[in-house]
Amino acid sequence: MAVATAAVLEDGMGARLPRPVRGALIDVAVACNDTVVALNAADVELLRALAARAALHSGPAPSPWRPQCVDDLVKCADAQRDRLASVLARIAAPYAVYVSRVASDVVAGRSPSVPDVALVRPSELIADADRLLPAVTFREVHEALADQNAEVAAARIALFAIIEDERRARSAIRYDDPASAAHYGMDIEGEMIEFPEALLTYASTLAWAVGVFTCAE
Repeated sequence: MAVATAAVLEDGMGARLPRPVRGALIDVAVACNDTVVALNAADVELLRALAARAALHSGPAPSPWRPQCVDDLVKCADAQRDRLASVLARIAAPYAVYVSRVASDVVAGRSPSVPDVALVRPSELIADADRLLPAVTFREVHEALADQNAEVAAARIALFAIIEDERRARSAIRYDDPASAAHYGMDIEGEMIEFPEALLTYASTLAWAVGVFTCAE
């Protein structure tokens, strides 16, 4: 199943945020979406390679070299998908942490600051998720925010369930470096896409709620 792209703030949403903060939220969402497009394309290539291997096994190969080629294609496509899952985790992690800070600030009536240059590694987020991704509830100044609060809470619960699985499996390191992601993907059980997908869903849902809460009055 294809990974969904992040929602990007629309005109009027986040209008009461400082312009650099709103711009940062939009920019990182676009970066995540570029990665999602690449990841979904890699998934299509993997499915294509798997279909070729299945077709090959349904009858004798016309040459003795084709089976090796098909197997190589499957391995390469699978490795590329794992690498791109790592790329998504590496951009979704600072996105989720930053939007959590922005949300906490606006709920408390503070003016949020622009993001710093430090990047939070996925393994750091998994190890310290309770502090880095605190629960946020928006004051329901209008009906739409009641729905936003429910969606944010549901996305956070789903994310933390996956984070707990990653902690038990001690598998967080596989997301930190795309170059080694394929190696860890073979050694550690579980789909690599589940964590970055849930992380992006939470970050996007929270960013949308921030945009609704700070929309033009």
